[in-house]
Amino acid sequence: MGTDFFQEVNLDRLFDDVAVYNQRAMSAEQLPVIANQALRMAMTHRGGCPSEYSR
Repeated sequence: MGTDFFQEVNLDRLFDDVAVYNQRAMSAEQLPVIANQALRMAMTHRGGCPSEYSR
């Protein structure tokens, strides 16, 4: 953000209305924790969850 292009969109806000869990990973180390939280939120709130992760 902040590049002043007309296509610039705040993706965090864009997905807030349609996502059960919306986080941005700032480093590779955060990915396992964020993915775990996202899957738990999806299963808890009956959001979408890929079938291979719901077992």
